[in-house]
Amino acid sequence: MSKEKYYDMEEQRRMEEKYAPIVMDLLERKFGEEPKDVRDEHKDFDFRCVGFTFGLKADSVIAETKNLFIETLSVAQDTELRKKGWLYSQECDYVIYLDTHNLRLLLLPLKPLQQYERFIKSFPRGWAQNKDRVSIRHLVPMRIIFLWLYGSFGIDWVELEEN
Repeated sequence: MSKEKYYDMEEQRRMEEKYAPIVMDLLERKFGEEPKDVRDEHKDFDFRCVGFTFGLKADSVIAETKNLFIETLSVAQDTELRKKGWLYSQECDYVIYLDTHNLRLLLLPLKPLQQYERFIKSFPRGWAQNKDRVSIRHLVPMRIIFLWLYGSFGIDWVELEEN
C-alpha cells in the first residue's frame, strides 16, 4: 500500500473563497455572461454560467506535486459515515481546478473525467482533513489527465489576473 499524505482542506476552502471573485470575472470574460454564484444555495456546484455549472477546487501544492487530487471518498470522523467523493457526487459540468501558487485554472469536464474512475483509483492515495470529515483522494499526474481528456471541450489552463 502506498504511503498516504495529509493535506489541509481548510486552507483549500480559504483559497476557494479568496479567489471566487477572480474566477467569476474569468468566467464572465470567457463566456460573455455574468456567472451566478450559487455557493450559498447549498447546491452541489459553485457557479452557473451560459447553461453550464462549475465546481471550484483550490490546490496550493499542485505546482510542486504536478498531481490533481481527485476525491473518491469522504468519511465523517465522528460516525465514520461514508459518502462518495466529488468525482461521483459533484453535480456540475466542469470542475474548475485552481492552482493557487501559479494563479491558473484548469477547466475539467466532469463527465469525461468520471469515465476514467477505475484508472484514477489505481493512483496513490492521499487524504485531507477538515473539522469533521476526512477526504480520501487519488493523486493523478496532470499529464495523465491531459492525455485522457485531450480533445474534450474545455480542458485548458487559464491564467488569472489578480486585482
